[in-house]
Amino acid sequence: MNKKSGLVLRIVAGMYLVYLGIRIIQQVYQEQPSNLALMVGMSIIFIVVGAGYAVISAKKVWALNKEQSENSSDDLQMVDEEEVESEEGDPETEKRDNTQ
Repeated sequence: MNKKSGLVLRIVAGMYLVYLGIRIIQQVYQEQPSNLALMVGMSIIFIVVGAGYAVISAKKVWALNKEQSENSSDDLQMVDEEEVESEEGDPETEKRDNTQ
């Protein structure tokens, strides 16, 4: 598994923690258990940790995509430069230029 797919799975896991936290809060308010404060507190921890995990992973994915796009544009520029250099030193190109 490459780095990007691992980060995407982390985003999904973080969003699942947020979902669980919200569902626990909904369930707690419907049932009104004796440990309401503890359950709400734990749910808030789920939401904060899950959201933080998802946001940090999303930033890393964004940085990887940006880095890959910069590398691919650098590769294209290198290929263009190599083609220009090969055409300048190529005797076939010089012969075509002289005959025209």
